Parts: sequence; structure tokens; C-alpha cells
Amino acid sequence: MKIRNKGKFYISFDSIDEDINKIAKVLSKMQFVPLKVEALYGEDRFEYSGYSPLFEEVPTGEMMPFYDVLVNDFVIDTTVSVRRS
Repeated sequence: MKIRNKGKFYISFDSIDEDINKIAKVLSKMQFVPLKVEALYGEDRFEYSGYSPLFEEVPTGEMMPFYDVLVNDFVIDTTVSVRRS
């Protein structure tokens, strides 16, 4: 079975510096499998490209869309969702 639920998103350097454990939790909740992580020093952020069941299916040969990762922190749990940019 080929996984076609691909996408890209950004995480700022500051977000990682502030709480790397939260970033790890968010990526885990997304079931994100990275294909590429690129440091964009001029923009102070990382660009993540990879697979997640939260992303839409991308037909073969088409470019991966960008997503905004939305995080809601609750007392008991954190929820993660995405929306196309």
C-alpha cells in the first residue's frame, strides 16, 4: 500500500527552543513521518515535508500542499488538526 497523504508545514526556531517536548508530542499526535526537514535560516523556521493521515491524499506527480498545524492545549490532552494553507 502506498501512502499518499503528504504535506508540508513550518515550525519556527522559537517554538522548538521554547518547548521541544510539545513539538515532539504534536508530531506524534499527527503520526507524522518526515521525508525531509530543512532549516530556513533566513526565515527563522524549519520546513517539514512528510506523511500524515491528517493530510489529504496527493496524486502521484503532484506537489505536496502546505498546511497550518493547529494545536489546542487542554488540561487533560492536546488535540492537533491541520488545514490547508
